[in-house]
Amino acid sequence: MIDFQAIRESIDLTEIAGRYTTLNRYLQGPCPLCGGRDRFYIHNGGQRWGCRRCNEKGGDVIDLVALCHKMSKGEAARWLTGDQHVTTPVPARTAAPKGPPRSALDQDVAAKVIQRGIELLPSSPGLTYAVSRGLSSETLDRYHIGFDPRRFDPRAKVRRPALVIPWLNTDGTISGVKFRFTDASGDLRYTALKGSSSILFGANVLPPDPRVCVVVEGELNALSVAEAFGRDSAILSIGPKGNLAGIAAASDLIRGRYAGVPVVLWLDEEEDARRARRTFGGTTVALKSPRGLDANAILVAYGGAGLRELVMPSEHDPVLTEIAALRELADRVRSKADYLSFSSRLESLYDQVTDEKRRAILRRLQAEAEKLLVSIKR
Repeated sequence: MIDFQAIRESIDLTEIAGRYTTLNRYLQGPCPLCGGRDRFYIHNGGQRWGCRRCNEKGGDVIDLVALCHKMSKGEAARWLTGDQHVTTPVPARTAAPKGPPRSALDQDVAAKVIQRGIELLPSSPGLTYAVSRGLSSETLDRYHIGFDPRRFDPRAKVRRPALVIPWLNTDGTISGVKFRFTDASGDLRYTALKGSSSILFGANVLPPDPRVCVVVEGELNALSVAEAFGRDSAILSIGPKGNLAGIAAASDLIRGRYAGVPVVLWLDEEEDARRARRTFGGTTVALKSPRGLDANAILVAYGGAGLRELVMPSEHDPVLTEIAALRELADRVRSKADYLSFSSRLESLYDQVTDEKRRAILRRLQAEAEKLLVSIKR
């Protein structure tokens, strides 16, 4: 019996992929199967790979070996563990010598799409959608968010309304334009302008002297944190989950520009956050989402004040430290005794806190713990 999961966890995908292609520092390179320049990439904390042309779904290290050597997954697993001999080597791919890179975005076309979107946003369903997600017109303007009422959905083969989300570099050039569908007529949430490259979102609006740097996944999460913190914090999104290229780029930018500024990493997967902390170093805090809620969900539920309380590093604020501890206790309520212990500790802190915004957070925690206790009794 082959233990596929054990093989996936013990074999380094990056090292194996390096036998078939040449990866750059962002773990991108020519696809071992179809070539190109940077269409092959490793993501999800180094556990998955994909190709932007021939295999968007991608797979794990076993899938890669199986495809490269045209063998079954069982044969690939045995090869990875040394139990299978492969007689036909696969030559490592190098970048195609001619032709433009895949990421060569037409700047003129992208600029027109962005400008048209900005013009259409006021009084549009896109603005209504953004406001329902807790975003203000000021934040939308700062990030040049627009609206496209008829963006083509390549999966459903229909046109749907979508927010226009530009990805701009530090020098103002456009690295990509993404579209976030705002209706429920299809299961595809995002698409992008041809040639878009999603490495860092928010790099064009970084302040000169931020009080904190926050790195998240997803544009809506970045916009939500920006909504809560305003203009005096550096907010970056690395795009999709597990985007190692984005993590490396964010680390380079922050360490080069904001040495000594606290950094908060808010990533979905704990393993991704652990790896990213090693990349960033310094005063970096890995933030765990409470109850699986992302930044936008917290903004909608608790407002900007609640989001700020969660994100700000709490090492030097005993009240924030205690609130963070109470959040953890609220999640672990499993009996009446757990609830009474939590409630007693919360009441003690509540009597010490005079700030009404913090008191509101404590009241919400109390209510959530009570609901959890009721559901457990049922």
